[in-house]
Amino acid sequence: MDPKLHDYTVFDLETTGKKIIQIGALKVRDDQTVAKFSTYVNPLEKINDYVSHLTGISITKLMPLP
Repeated sequence: MDPKLHDYTVFDLETTGKKIIQIGALKVRDDQTVAKFSTYVNPLEKINDYVSHLTGISITKLMPLP
């Protein structure tokens, strides 16, 4: 590991190809995960079957969200 990288955050996005449907982040300090964040985002449009199968995210998970 680079000695300068002791504290960093890794982000991950899941999308429909056009809109974000999930945001995730990990805070890492000295090679240990110290915090996690994950939230779904309602894209306000139908998610096609390919995206749902690929991500494991269905529209029913997203409908009650802003």
